Amino acid sequence: MFKCEDVKKFVIDFFVVMVAFICLLVFPVVGDTVQHNYTQVCEVYEVNNGITTFIDPCGYLWDYETTEYKKGDTVKLYFHDNFTDTNREDDVIKKIKRVD
Repeated sequence: MFKCEDVKKFVIDFFVVMVAFICLLVFPVVGDTVQHNYTQVCEVYEVNNGITTFIDPCGYLWDYETTEYKKGDTVKLYFHDNFTDTNREDDVIKKIKRVD
C-alpha cells in the first residue's frame, strides 16, 4: 500500500510539474503579443476619395480609409506589425488619435 507521505509527495510533485508546464505555455504567448504593437506620430499628407494618407518621420506613406482629418493634421497612429519585425510594408494601422 501507499504511505500517506508518498501520496502527499506525489501530489505536490504533480502540481509543481503542472504549474511549470502551464507557465511554459502561457508566458511566451502573452509576452509575444505585446511587442508587436507600436505607435508613430505622423502628419496627414493627403485626403482623397475617402482615403487619408499619412507620412511618418521616416518618409513612409500610410493609407487609411477615413475622412476625419485634413491635410497638415498631426495624429498618432497605432500599428500592429503582423509579426514581422523587420518588414514595415505589411504593418497595419489599428487606431488613429488626433494629437493636439
